[in-house]
Amino acid sequence: DVERSRGLGDVYKRQIFGVPHGGEINFVLDSFDATDLEYPTTANDREMAQHVGDYWLSFARTGQPNSPNRTEWPSITDDQVLEFGKVIEARQNFMQPRMSKIEAILLLIEEYWEEIFPNSDSTGRILYANKKEVKRVLSNIESEVTA
Repeated sequence: DVERSRGLGDVYKRQIFGVPHGGEINFVLDSFDATDLEYPTTANDREMAQHVGDYWLSFARTGQPNSPNRTEWPSITDDQVLEFGKVIEARQNFMQPRMSKIEAILLLIEEYWEEIFPNSDSTGRILYANKKEVKRVLSNIESEVTA
């Protein structure tokens, strides 16, 4: 999976789902030595940390992450993201296939909520779930998403 291995240096390439939540902090603060990471950092990680830190520092100083001689960080209204990979570049519809599947799953869960959790109270707190029914409905959701 190409998208899974993208982003933020070498240290996270072996992660199953890419960069973990909070994984950018080591790059922002260049704090690899103070963190217990599963894999060793590389020169590429250190170089990426310099780039990421520069964007963050520029944002802290000016309220704007962009500065001369760097790829421009697109505005949130541009429907683009700045990908920190082998090349730092603005990308349109970043990870769209993956995000579309996640959105489809969430919509189906919402659709099947009452079926999955028939004994929820008015706040949505789950009081009881029939495990067999949950497995059946989740199997249906998986079939619909992968179809």
